[in-house]
Amino acid sequence: MMTAILAGGHILLDDIPGVGKTTMALAFSKARKLKQNRIQFTLDVLLVDITGFSMYQKETGNLCKRSDCFAL
Repeated sequence: MMTAILAGGHILLDDIPGVGKTTMALAFSKARKLKQNRIQFTLDVLLVDITGFSMYQKETGNLCKRSDCFAL
């Protein structure tokens, strides 16, 4: 976790319920005075729902980035 924090990256914690993932993330963020967000995944959520995707626009010949989650 510390390597990702120092590199300015993101972290995905995946494990069984009740092992303290949220508590650990909150502790790291409070200790380093960082912003912390939590996303609750369900079986029908895909990574592209969170990160968005690139779409080719034939008319302009460009790629556009689309992300509904972070547009809010």
